[in-house]
Amino acid sequence: WLLEAHGIFVAALLLLMLGAATLALALLVREGRDDARVSLRYGRERESSVSIGLVFRELASSVWRPHALALLVLCFCIDFAAAAFRVPLAVELIQQRGWNPAALSAFQAGTFLITGTVGALLVGWWTDRVGPARALSLLLGLCSGAHAAAAALLLVPDPRWADIAGPLALGLSATLPTLVFVALAPTVMQASRGTTAASQFALFMAALNLGDVVGAGLAGALAGGLGLWGVGMAAAAVFAVSALLAARARHWIGSSTTPGARQLTSTG
Repeated sequence: WLLEAHGIFVAALLLLMLGAATLALALLVREGRDDARVSLRYGRERESSVSIGLVFRELASSVWRPHALALLVLCFCIDFAAAAFRVPLAVELIQQRGWNPAALSAFQAGTFLITGTVGALLVGWWTDRVGPARALSLLLGLCSGAHAAAAALLLVPDPRWADIAGPLALGLSATLPTLVFVALAPTVMQASRGTTAASQFALFMAALNLGDVVGAGLAGALAGGLGLWGVGMAAAAVFAVSALLAARARHWIGSSTTPGARQLTSTG
């Protein structure tokens, strides 16, 4: 609605203001009593004598392990497959299926609102009961089925697309990938160990973001070469392989910290 009513400048300005407000909040919240306000300085007790070289060596050794590399690939593939199908599907709905851009935006916002609140809460509760590895594997399997079903809906005759097949395809391809992150986050947290656990977690999140960017960037070429239906089926195949890979996550999690991590701990 904002884009349609006031243009991209006003919409971008509003996003900039919201981002600045978030940044101000992060700068004002202190982690410790002695931390300065509106500053990146910390109290003396937070200073460490550990060299930055040792930190990077430990980070490299912790990530350069089979289970960590597999989890990085998994993070990349999840968002790559989702974006590669989601982006051209939205373009198809507007350019070929007669959807209004404002209606599409409102539908996506409503879908993400529901999955990000009620859906995330239910999946989080379920994940705590069955464990993140099992929940992640099952959700990825459901993502595979959802994308295959969305691709099949593309074959429905055009007259029925605007009211039935379009919303179903968009909902199937957008809802479940959002819920996957609820189970993926604790999996990544448990896999991030040692003194560089925060940096390891950041790398996994960066792999997710990179997958989303690369998937969106290649979406047009993939849709042009495979067709939108083919991209949907390819995304379903990627999610199916990811589900099998995630099924082994229970064997990746729980490994002991590396010798470098113990050295960092003792040095600190």
